[in-house]
Amino acid sequence: MDIAGFMIDASAVLCVSFGLYILTRDYRNSLYRLFMLLCIIISAMALITGRIFTVKSRVDLFFWDRVYALFAFIYWAVNLHFYLLLTGKKIREQLQVLLYLPAVILIFLEFTSFPLVTDFDRQGNRWKYIYSGTYYVYMVYSISYALADMVLLYRWSRKGYYKKHRLQGRAILSATIILWAACITTDYILSHFAFYAFPPTGAIGRMIYAFIIWYSFVKYRFLDSSISSRMDEIVRNYVDSVALLNPDLTIRKYSRKLNSLLKTVDKQITGRSILEFSSDNEELKDKLDQVKTGKAEHADVRLNFKTAQGRITADCQIYGIPDKFGDVEIILMKLNENRNVENFSDVFNLSERQMEIITLALRGLTNTEISQKLNISKKTTEVHFFNIYNKLGINSKIELYNMGIEYNLLLKNPVPVEAE
Repeated sequence: MDIAGFMIDASAVLCVSFGLYILTRDYRNSLYRLFMLLCIIISAMALITGRIFTVKSRVDLFFWDRVYALFAFIYWAVNLHFYLLLTGKKIREQLQVLLYLPAVILIFLEFTSFPLVTDFDRQGNRWKYIYSGTYYVYMVYSISYALADMVLLYRWSRKGYYKKHRLQGRAILSATIILWAACITTDYILSHFAFYAFPPTGAIGRMIYAFIIWYSFVKYRFLDSSISSRMDEIVRNYVDSVALLNPDLTIRKYSRKLNSLLKTVDKQITGRSILEFSSDNEELKDKLDQVKTGKAEHADVRLNFKTAQGRITADCQIYGIPDKFGDVEIILMKLNENRNVENFSDVFNLSERQMEIITLALRGLTNTEISQKLNISKKTTEVHFFNIYNKLGINSKIELYNMGIEYNLLLKNPVPVEAE
């Protein structure tokens, strides 16, 4: 095996390893699976190119050239599909069919009566290809798909939501333009001249292209998650009501106190959108977007939240935690429950009469005095207290007094409460 053949074979194995590395990050990710497929196709095309360059028989050359054409047809469709997913485009099933339809038609033509190459002519140590009309159809197909790739990358590099994505788009676009220019120059222009004796560089060029995509993922997507991991641990053991949100506003981690505040369990919070718990979604979403996009370093807002026990009001502080590219990687949200008379009655579903009795009790009035004040019997007052205690989950006026402190229900100079 010559040096060129060895380099092609070694590069093909390395190219597949790029795909496997990306795939192992998240095998369920459609984008990563498509990159793995792209690496396999590029490696196969490289290996076949090495065989084509060394064959001596016209029969063998026809065989390997057709196998190469099969992968080449599929390559352009998979490549464009990859860029559509990379740039965040939504692909419907009908569009996927149209995306791969030209490749299917060309494969059908290649293996029936209209192959790309009709014959080969041996000239010195190389084969000269004699193309059919189908070859020019393939050229239109490949060039149009390549231009579509460039347009997608160009737009993404300028209008991508995250800075790291824009940088990734620029890196891939710049390298792709240089590589494609070099490959076209060597394989389609210089190859027509007798003095040019180097093997086709398209195979090596495509593998360098796969490496650039792999490197762009490693540099701009697979960031060091140590900061996120440390934040997860801090929040989990934080004494206040705190939540970490992903950029899509789903809850990533939260403190025990937040779980107690929302009165739910782990599986009902993790992975759910914070908007599901808020009664003021538009205002919350607006504040989160300001922080997420970098328009504001932090935001303060008072919001109502839905819990299993009713509605609560909380003063929220929202902070964006950026990565090394300046994009907000996670959002820190701290909730301080705003406890007052209105919230107290709403949360515990207390009637106006029950709130009157609670207010008088916190002023230090006895049951008899409350009865006289409200012109009701002492027995009726005791029934009211029984219902109030059930709603609050308490058993005495001492506990009622403590709740009054929590919800700021007491006067500046309250009369001490006596247990009855």
